[in-house]
Amino acid sequence: MSKPSPAIAEASSYRRWFDPPFYDELNAAVACGFHVCLNGPRGTGKTTAIKELASGWGKKLHVIQVHADLTIEELRGEPGLREGNSTFQRSPVVVAAERGDWVLFDEANLARPGVTAWMNNVLDDDGVVSIPATGELIPVARAFRCFFSWATREHVSSIRRWWTGAA
Repeated sequence: MSKPSPAIAEASSYRRWFDPPFYDELNAAVACGFHVCLNGPRGTGKTTAIKELASGWGKKLHVIQVHADLTIEELRGEPGLREGNSTFQRSPVVVAAERGDWVLFDEANLARPGVTAWMNNVLDDDGVVSIPATGELIPVARAFRCFFSWATREHVSSIRRWWTGAA
């Protein structure tokens, strides 16, 4: 395989993503300690903006692709067995909340109401993750941020913020 021409190599070094109009507000919301909800038409950069923002903040982003069959148990974690012993595998949401990582619920509107309602205790000022299978109450790290995004048919993107008390 031959090397790309200098023009192609130069073009590939250019930035492939440009800040959408809501990017500064998104960044400010995160800096103020908000959890964020983004909605707008498909292909407007909602998911990419959150991924770029996480990268810029040096944060690990856990992406949850929401679907109609998503369960609360999947958000908490699942029991298992290892070498004959009972175990509990924490979900990416629980790991992120504990470590102060970020979580993106992509296409959040597809979840059943009870599933996203479980996040209320996690998103509170003194958030806590309840794991009934182990009896644990895990405090949520102050740096934890949660993003909900979904596509709409509207031609305007919007951003909503939830204050967590953390800054």
